[in-house]
Amino acid sequence: MNRAGRGSLTCAALVAVLTACSSGGEDPPPTSSTSSGSSTSTQATSTPSGPNDAQMTETTPPVASPTWDQQARREAITAAEEVLTAFARPDISQGEWWRDLGPMMTPSARQVYNSVDVAAVPVREVKGKGRIADDSSPYLATVEISTDRGKYTVLMARTGQGAPWLAERIEPERGS
Repeated sequence: MNRAGRGSLTCAALVAVLTACSSGGEDPPPTSSTSSGSSTSTQATSTPSGPNDAQMTETTPPVASPTWDQQARREAITAAEEVLTAFARPDISQGEWWRDLGPMMTPSARQVYNSVDVAAVPVREVKGKGRIADDSSPYLATVEISTDRGKYTVLMARTGQGAPWLAERIEPERGS
């Protein structure tokens, strides 16, 4: 190839690279380096996509550490009563039981209770209001509730202030 042909080819390559750079894409343009010989090597570099720290701070505020107050107590008790009410329905289908109960449980509790046979659940009716029996951690609440089969305890958990209370464990009171 003559000198003029090589110059035209180089110019065309440069235009292609510049056009790619102005395309508005997020990936940086490939970099090229020329060795002392006539070969050209191109290395593509990429940056991880996703939000940076500044974006995360603006769009996802940190969850505040929880504290105990009257509202937190009411929410924990109400959530525990709803969980036990959903749990205490052995006469419905397995699918319906799990569809209602599963979303009210922590991920680890879902793994355990997903295999419970609803027909084997002994409790059928919630008979009283819940009361917090243990509030030693603002992340956890042990709620006692009277049922047709004696008292049950529901361990409720939350991840932060304002986060929903989810059931971690449902069990009859020891000795019941």
